[in-house]
Amino acid sequence: MLSEATNSPRLSGNRLKTTKAVEVRDAKPLNKLQKLIEELCHRTSASGGCIILSAEEDVPLAVSGSMPVPLPLSAEAENDVFSGIPHPDYPHSIHPIYHLDHVVGYIALRKPNSHSGFYEELVDAYAQLAGKELELADKTAKLQFQNEKITKKQKQLEQAINFNNNILSLTTHDLRSPLNAVKGYLELMENCLNTDQNAHELEEYHLQINKGIGNISDLVDQLNEIAMLELKRIDLNLVKVDLNWVVQEVCDVMQGPALNKGQQLKLIRSEKPLHVEVDVPKAKRIIFNLLSNAIKYTRYDGNINVQLTHDKGTARVSIQDNGIGIPESRINEIFEPFQKLQRQGTRGEKSTGLGLFVSSYLTRMFKGSLTVESEESKGSMFYLNLPLTKVKF
Repeated sequence: MLSEATNSPRLSGNRLKTTKAVEVRDAKPLNKLQKLIEELCHRTSASGGCIILSAEEDVPLAVSGSMPVPLPLSAEAENDVFSGIPHPDYPHSIHPIYHLDHVVGYIALRKPNSHSGFYEELVDAYAQLAGKELELADKTAKLQFQNEKITKKQKQLEQAINFNNNILSLTTHDLRSPLNAVKGYLELMENCLNTDQNAHELEEYHLQINKGIGNISDLVDQLNEIAMLELKRIDLNLVKVDLNWVVQEVCDVMQGPALNKGQQLKLIRSEKPLHVEVDVPKAKRIIFNLLSNAIKYTRYDGNINVQLTHDKGTARVSIQDNGIGIPESRINEIFEPFQKLQRQGTRGEKSTGLGLFVSSYLTRMFKGSLTVESEESKGSMFYLNLPLTKVKF
């Protein structure tokens, strides 16, 4: 307990600093201290004892027998013990415990009624042993902490190496296919020009070259985006906007790819404005990625339904398709980078394994969530949830 004395040595700044720096991180040193106090009580016939770590208040580290904790120290006893002077008066014998030349606590014994021949030297020796155990526990805890930091750094380094390896693998593998395709069609065009083949073949080759260049451009854009996320260099230009408008604009653009696959893309807007605070281009990127996947993995003549709703301060965008779905065993992986499902789109479209990771990351930056429900061969439902915000007019 704190003494009422305003000049108590307990409150010495250096002493408090040293005490608060003592770390005991597991049960092993506490077990040793418990054995110490039990052994000391047995050897001195004391009815109880305790080992205390003292900052502004007392923290018991080990207690044996009938001992009141916290111990009600008199002003005299407190002044003695925190000045480094043993206080052996009846009914408690109190000896200071040192660490780094500062009193960080004390060991106290309840003396037996007949305490003649009570060995204060023995109590003092056990106080020194307790100090050594605290010192060992402190060093062990700090070493554990340093080891944990090193382990964490090693894991971060391993993740960075894996990330870089994935980027390199993705770049060499996924860029090679469209580049080879472009090169092949260029050679065909050259042959076409040399043999005076019809213009229809030239148009087809031109279309395929544009498609290949588009694939390369999309991949480079996603690689740049993922690199910015990894480097924590994404800047947000947050504005308050009606989410209905954001989703409408993306759906209008995505009607073309959907129609090319004979799909029906339907949007149901919320009857009321859904004001959210987002970076508009990045919010559009999320919707684009989700719709792009829905179109990619839905068969010809499929249906994709987008609906905006709100509930309890949250705006929700639901994107449902009746495509090929996601295996249950892979549901928890799809928001991680480079996690491809080892399948192409329904028309052979390729995947980088980055789109959903980027979308999930950006969603968290907007303090929202992105979840999915899916059943293989029956389709998927993605839910984008963003907090509603108030708009003053």
